[in-house]
Amino acid sequence: MKPLYVLIMSIALSTSYTMAQSCHEQTITNDSVISITEQPQYEVIKQLVDEPSTIIIDVRTPEEFEEGHIETSVNMPLQTLEDSLLPLKDYKNIVIVCKSGKRAEQAKTLLTLKGFTNVYNAGGWQTLDTKLKSKK
Repeated sequence: MKPLYVLIMSIALSTSYTMAQSCHEQTITNDSVISITEQPQYEVIKQLVDEPSTIIIDVRTPEEFEEGHIETSVNMPLQTLEDSLLPLKDYKNIVIVCKSGKRAEQAKTLLTLKGFTNVYNAGGWQTLDTKLKSKK
């Protein structure tokens, strides 16, 4: 009976070790959807906005946009964004802003699901505006 117990314990330990190793070595693929908790990649975005193939989209309401916005941004409210996708096909990079980054993340997810790549959530428009002005 003792050899059977040793055999079962050996198999159990071996299986546990193998499972732990496969979980530890597992890699996470990075696609173009970045979670809201990740900080915007300002250095990358600052370089992209100078390219003619980049558009900055502000997904706040028209009223919020009129109160202030990045000079080169285009207002495409989140509520109507899905109806305005066709003109975005002409751009290689899409940078999205809003007030805090939450609506920008929703817009980014929508665009990514619709097949757009190189979509960046730049967070709040005022933060990006300040960073863009400081680079000059």
